Amino acid sequence: LGTTVRIYEDSTLDGPVMSTDFSGEMKAEPAQFIELALASFGLEKALPWRFEVSSNIPVGLGLGSSAALSVAFSGALASASGLSLTIDEISAHAFELESLVHGTPSGVDNTVVAYRKPVLFRRDAGMNCLEVGTSLDLILASSGEAGSTREAVAAVGARRDENRAWFDELCAQAEQLVQDAKVALEQGNPVSLGGLFNATHALLCDIGVSNPMLEGLVNAARQAGAYGAKLTGAGMGGCIVAVAPPDLVSTVIADLESAGAPWVKHCRLEGN
Repeated sequence: LGTTVRIYEDSTLDGPVMSTDFSGEMKAEPAQFIELALASFGLEKALPWRFEVSSNIPVGLGLGSSAALSVAFSGALASASGLSLTIDEISAHAFELESLVHGTPSGVDNTVVAYRKPVLFRRDAGMNCLEVGTSLDLILASSGEAGSTREAVAAVGARRDENRAWFDELCAQAEQLVQDAKVALEQGNPVSLGGLFNATHALLCDIGVSNPMLEGLVNAARQAGAYGAKLTGAGMGGCIVAVAPPDLVSTVIADLESAGAPWVKHCRLEGN
Protein backbone atom coordinates (compact mmCIF):
# COMPACT_ATOMS: atom_id res chain seq x y z
CA LEU A 1 0.00 0.00 0.00
CA GLY A 2 1.28 3.46 -0.76
CA THR A 3 0.80 6.92 -2.21
CA THR A 4 3.11 8.66 -4.67
CA VAL A 5 3.23 12.35 -5.58
CA ARG A 6 5.26 13.60 -8.55
CA ILE A 7 5.76 17.28 -9.36
CA TYR A 8 6.58 18.61 -12.82
CA GLU A 9 7.09 22.17 -14.00
CA ASP A 10 4.71 22.94 -16.87
CA SER A 11 5.16 26.31 -18.58
CA THR A 12 1.70 26.04 -20.16
CA LEU A 13 0.04 26.37 -16.76
CA ASP A 14 -0.99 29.63 -15.08
CA GLY A 15 -0.85 28.00 -11.66
CA PRO A 16 -0.59 24.63 -9.91
CA VAL A 17 -2.83 21.75 -11.04
CA MET A 18 -3.42 18.36 -9.45
CA SER A 19 -4.38 15.13 -11.20
CA THR A 20 -5.24 12.03 -9.19
CA ASP A 21 -5.28 8.31 -9.82
CA PHE A 22 -6.99 6.54 -6.94
CA SER A 23 -10.40 5.15 -6.04
CA GLY A 24 -12.75 7.50 -4.23
CA GLU A 25 -12.72 11.25 -3.87
CA MET A 26 -10.41 13.48 -1.87
CA LYS A 27 -12.03 14.71 1.34
CA ALA A 28 -10.49 18.13 0.73
CA GLU A 29 -10.79 20.26 -2.36
CA PRO A 30 -7.60 19.84 -4.46
CA ALA A 31 -7.22 23.61 -4.90
CA GLN A 32 -7.44 24.18 -1.14
CA PHE A 33 -5.02 21.33 -0.50
CA ILE A 34 -2.43 22.75 -2.91
CA GLU A 35 -2.85 26.28 -1.56
CA LEU A 36 -2.30 25.19 2.05
CA ALA A 37 0.67 23.02 1.06
CA LEU A 38 2.38 25.84 -0.84
CA ALA A 39 1.71 28.27 2.02
CA SER A 40 3.16 25.78 4.50
CA PHE A 41 6.42 25.85 2.55
CA GLY A 42 6.32 29.61 1.93
CA LEU A 43 5.94 29.11 -1.83
CA GLU A 44 4.09 31.23 -4.37
CA LYS A 45 0.50 30.29 -5.13
CA ALA A 46 0.95 30.70 -8.89
CA LEU A 47 3.82 28.26 -9.46
CA PRO A 48 3.29 26.44 -12.81
CA TRP A 49 3.58 23.00 -11.26
CA ARG A 50 1.66 19.87 -12.13
CA PHE A 51 1.05 17.49 -9.22
CA GLU A 52 0.39 13.86 -10.19
CA VAL A 53 -0.98 11.76 -7.35
CA SER A 54 -1.39 7.99 -7.44
CA SER A 55 -2.45 5.75 -4.57
CA ASN A 56 -3.73 2.24 -3.98
CA ILE A 57 -4.96 3.02 -0.45
CA PRO A 58 -8.77 2.93 -0.36
CA VAL A 59 -10.36 6.25 0.62
CA GLY A 60 -12.83 6.49 3.50
CA LEU A 61 -12.12 3.11 5.09
CA GLY A 62 -10.04 4.26 8.06
CA LEU A 63 -6.69 3.25 6.56
CA GLY A 64 -5.00 6.65 6.70
CA SER A 65 -5.33 7.57 3.03
CA SER A 66 -5.37 11.29 3.79
CA ALA A 67 -2.27 11.02 5.99
CA ALA A 68 -0.44 9.12 3.26
CA LEU A 69 -1.35 11.82 0.75
CA SER A 70 -0.28 14.59 3.14
CA VAL A 71 3.10 13.00 3.87
CA ALA A 72 3.79 12.15 0.21
CA PHE A 73 2.76 15.67 -0.86
CA SER A 74 4.98 17.28 1.75
CA GLY A 75 7.95 15.13 0.79
CA ALA A 76 7.50 15.87 -2.90
CA LEU A 77 7.23 19.61 -2.24
CA ALA A 78 10.38 19.56 -0.15
CA SER A 79 12.25 17.77 -2.95
CA ALA A 80 10.91 20.11 -5.65
CA SER A 81 11.91 23.12 -3.54
CA GLY A 82 15.44 21.82 -2.96
CA LEU A 83 14.88 21.45 0.78
CA SER A 84 16.40 18.71 2.90
CA LEU A 85 13.91 18.11 5.69
CA THR A 86 13.95 15.73 8.63
CA ILE A 87 11.17 13.19 9.09
CA ASP A 88 9.82 15.32 11.94
CA GLU A 89 9.64 18.35 9.66
CA ILE A 90 7.88 16.43 6.87
CA SER A 91 5.44 15.07 9.45
CA ALA A 92 4.77 18.59 10.76
CA HIS A 93 3.94 19.85 7.27
CA ALA A 94 1.69 16.81 6.73
CA PHE A 95 -0.10 17.53 10.01
CA GLU A 96 -1.09 20.95 8.68
CA LEU A 97 -2.54 19.38 5.54
CA GLU A 98 -4.42 16.80 7.63
CA SER A 99 -6.32 19.64 9.26
CA LEU A 100 -8.18 20.18 5.97
CA VAL A 101 -9.58 16.67 6.21
CA HIS A 102 -10.05 16.11 9.94
CA GLY A 103 -10.23 19.60 11.40
CA THR A 104 -8.33 18.69 14.57
CA PRO A 105 -6.19 15.64 13.74
CA SER A 106 -4.44 13.79 16.56
CA GLY A 107 -1.14 13.65 14.70
CA VAL A 108 -1.00 9.87 14.98
CA ASP A 109 -1.66 9.01 11.34
CA ASN A 110 0.86 11.40 9.79
CA THR A 111 3.52 10.29 12.32
CA VAL A 112 2.99 6.59 11.55
CA VAL A 113 3.16 7.24 7.80
CA ALA A 114 6.18 9.56 7.99
CA TYR A 115 8.24 7.21 10.17
CA ARG A 116 6.84 3.98 8.67
CA LYS A 117 6.70 2.49 12.13
CA PRO A 118 4.04 1.66 14.74
CA VAL A 119 3.65 4.32 17.41
CA LEU A 120 2.41 4.37 20.99
CA PHE A 121 0.22 7.40 21.56
CA ARG A 122 -1.19 8.90 24.75
CA ARG A 123 -2.87 12.26 24.69
CA ASP A 124 -1.09 13.31 27.89
CA ALA A 125 2.30 11.87 26.97
CA GLY A 126 2.70 12.30 23.21
CA MET A 127 3.99 9.64 20.81
CA ASN A 128 6.84 7.18 20.78
CA CYS A 129 7.89 5.06 17.81
CA LEU A 130 7.97 1.33 18.54
CA GLU A 131 10.42 -1.28 17.32
CA VAL A 132 9.10 -4.55 15.88
CA GLY A 133 10.89 -7.65 17.13
CA THR A 134 10.07 -9.86 14.15
CA SER A 135 8.32 -9.48 10.81
CA LEU A 136 4.53 -9.78 10.98
CA ASP A 137 2.01 -10.78 8.34
CA LEU A 138 -0.99 -8.49 8.55
CA ILE A 139 -4.11 -8.85 6.43
CA LEU A 140 -6.54 -5.99 5.85
CA ALA A 141 -10.07 -6.66 4.64
CA SER A 142 -12.76 -4.14 3.79
CA SER A 143 -16.35 -4.53 4.88
CA GLY A 144 -17.39 -2.58 1.79
CA GLU A 145 -19.11 -0.08 4.05
CA ALA A 146 -17.65 3.35 4.76
CA GLY A 147 -17.59 4.04 8.49
CA SER A 148 -18.49 7.42 9.94
CA THR A 149 -16.09 8.59 12.63
CA ARG A 150 -18.58 11.28 13.65
CA GLU A 151 -21.37 8.74 14.17
CA ALA A 152 -19.07 6.31 15.98
CA VAL A 153 -17.82 8.98 18.37
CA ALA A 154 -21.39 10.11 19.10
CA ALA A 155 -22.55 6.55 19.76
CA VAL A 156 -19.64 5.80 22.08
CA GLY A 157 -20.21 9.08 23.92
CA ALA A 158 -23.84 8.16 24.49
CA ARG A 159 -22.91 4.77 25.94
CA ARG A 160 -20.31 6.41 28.18
CA ASP A 161 -22.91 8.83 29.52
CA GLU A 162 -25.29 5.97 30.27
CA ASN A 163 -22.82 4.23 32.58
CA ARG A 164 -19.63 6.14 33.35
CA ALA A 165 -18.21 3.57 35.78
CA TRP A 166 -18.61 0.74 33.26
CA PHE A 167 -17.04 2.83 30.52
CA ASP A 168 -14.08 3.84 32.68
CA GLU A 169 -13.43 0.17 33.44
CA LEU A 170 -13.43 -0.64 29.72
CA CYS A 171 -10.96 2.19 29.12
CA ALA A 172 -8.68 0.81 31.84
CA GLN A 173 -8.81 -2.63 30.21
CA ALA A 174 -8.08 -1.11 26.80
CA GLU A 175 -5.06 0.75 28.15
CA GLN A 176 -3.64 -2.46 29.59
CA LEU A 177 -4.18 -4.24 26.27
CA VAL A 178 -2.25 -1.48 24.49
CA GLN A 179 0.66 -1.83 26.90
CA ASP A 180 0.64 -5.61 26.43
CA ALA A 181 0.56 -5.16 22.64
CA LYS A 182 3.62 -2.91 22.86
CA VAL A 183 5.51 -5.70 24.61
CA ALA A 184 4.29 -8.31 22.10
CA LEU A 185 5.42 -6.13 19.18
CA GLU A 186 8.83 -5.45 20.64
CA GLN A 187 9.38 -9.09 21.58
CA GLY A 188 8.17 -10.29 18.18
CA ASN A 189 5.37 -12.48 19.51
CA PRO A 190 2.60 -12.71 16.88
CA VAL A 191 0.62 -15.30 18.84
CA SER A 192 0.35 -12.98 21.83
CA LEU A 193 -0.41 -10.04 19.57
CA GLY A 194 -3.24 -11.98 17.92
CA GLY A 195 -4.79 -12.75 21.27
CA LEU A 196 -4.63 -9.06 22.14
CA PHE A 197 -6.32 -8.22 18.81
CA ASN A 198 -9.16 -10.54 19.84
CA ALA A 199 -9.46 -9.06 23.33
CA THR A 200 -9.46 -5.52 21.94
CA HIS A 201 -12.13 -6.39 19.41
CA ALA A 202 -14.32 -7.71 22.22
CA LEU A 203 -14.09 -4.33 23.97
CA LEU A 204 -14.92 -2.53 20.72
CA CYS A 205 -18.00 -4.73 20.39
CA ASP A 206 -18.98 -3.83 23.96
CA ILE A 207 -18.94 -0.10 23.16
CA GLY A 208 -21.03 -0.69 20.05
CA VAL A 209 -18.79 0.14 17.09
CA SER A 210 -18.81 -3.23 15.32
CA ASN A 211 -21.51 -4.44 12.95
CA PRO A 212 -22.57 -7.77 11.38
CA MET A 213 -20.28 -7.47 8.35
CA LEU A 214 -17.23 -6.66 10.48
CA GLU A 215 -18.10 -9.55 12.81
CA GLY A 216 -18.35 -11.92 9.87
CA LEU A 217 -14.91 -10.90 8.60
CA VAL A 218 -13.29 -11.12 12.03
CA ASN A 219 -14.74 -14.60 12.56
CA ALA A 220 -13.71 -15.73 9.06
CA ALA A 221 -10.11 -14.66 9.65
CA ARG A 222 -9.92 -16.45 12.99
CA GLN A 223 -11.50 -19.64 11.67
CA ALA A 224 -9.04 -19.64 8.75
CA GLY A 225 -6.15 -19.78 11.22
CA ALA A 226 -5.26 -16.15 11.95
CA TYR A 227 -3.73 -15.59 15.36
CA GLY A 228 -6.29 -12.86 15.91
CA ALA A 229 -8.37 -10.17 14.23
CA LYS A 230 -10.10 -6.92 15.10
CA LEU A 231 -11.84 -4.02 13.48
CA THR A 232 -9.58 -1.07 12.73
CA GLY A 233 -10.38 2.62 12.57
CA ALA A 234 -13.51 4.14 14.06
CA GLY A 235 -15.68 1.11 13.28
CA MET A 236 -19.31 0.96 12.15
CA GLY A 237 -17.86 0.01 8.76
CA GLY A 238 -14.39 0.27 7.29
CA CYS A 239 -11.91 -2.58 7.69
CA ILE A 240 -10.64 -5.36 9.89
CA VAL A 241 -7.01 -6.29 10.43
CA ALA A 242 -5.73 -9.78 11.18
CA VAL A 243 -2.30 -11.12 12.09
CA ALA A 244 -1.63 -14.54 10.60
CA PRO A 245 1.04 -17.25 10.36
CA PRO A 246 3.04 -16.85 7.12
CA ASP A 247 1.94 -20.25 5.81
CA LEU A 248 -1.76 -19.43 6.26
CA VAL A 249 -1.84 -15.98 4.66
CA SER A 250 -3.33 -17.24 1.39
CA THR A 251 -5.94 -19.29 3.25
CA VAL A 252 -7.01 -16.33 5.37
CA ILE A 253 -7.24 -14.11 2.28
CA ALA A 254 -9.37 -16.66 0.42
CA ASP A 255 -11.74 -17.11 3.35
CA LEU A 256 -12.12 -13.35 3.83
CA GLU A 257 -13.01 -13.00 0.16
CA SER A 258 -15.51 -15.85 0.52
CA ALA A 259 -17.00 -14.05 3.53
CA GLY A 260 -17.80 -11.07 1.31
CA ALA A 261 -14.82 -8.74 1.65
CA PRO A 262 -14.64 -6.75 -1.61
CA TRP A 263 -11.00 -5.79 -0.97
CA VAL A 264 -8.30 -7.77 0.87
CA LYS A 265 -4.62 -6.85 1.15
CA HIS A 266 -1.63 -8.64 2.65
CA CYS A 267 0.88 -6.27 4.26
CA ARG A 268 4.17 -7.36 5.80
CA LEU A 269 5.42 -5.32 8.74
CA GLU A 270 9.17 -5.81 8.67
CA GLY A 271 10.95 -6.50 11.94
CA ASN A 272 14.33 -5.26 13.11
